[in-house]
Amino acid sequence: MEATERVVYFTRDSFCMADDVMAPNIRRFEWSDSDWAPEASFYHMLDEYIYSGLPGYYWRGYAGKKWIADVYLDREDDGFKKECKVAKNWRELLQKYGSVYFIHTEYENRDSLPKTLKDDGYTFKQAEKIYKEYYG
Repeated sequence: MEATERVVYFTRDSFCMADDVMAPNIRRFEWSDSDWAPEASFYHMLDEYIYSGLPGYYWRGYAGKKWIADVYLDREDDGFKKECKVAKNWRELLQKYGSVYFIHTEYENRDSLPKTLKDDGYTFKQAEKIYKEYYG
């Protein structure tokens, strides 16, 4: 399979009032959708988006209304650790929706996060419009 170049948007909830300034905390990624290490490229996007400067929360991502990934960021005395878990159909979801919306909670409350959302978060078109408004 040849690579298909795609644009993917990630957005997330704010974690404090100061973070609200950047809401919806949008990031644009260029994704080369191919059979060559496809999961590594998704993990790379997750790693860049849920970066070490964010507070130690449990982040859950949705494409459309469906669960696509969990990222746990934990602060430790000697640095931080990050754990990622992705849906088996992550690639199909990313191809179909083109945007991922993250919500968060404390680690001990992670089981309270829904597996599906009631609304879509931000659709690709909404995310693209917001991105263009912010970055031109």
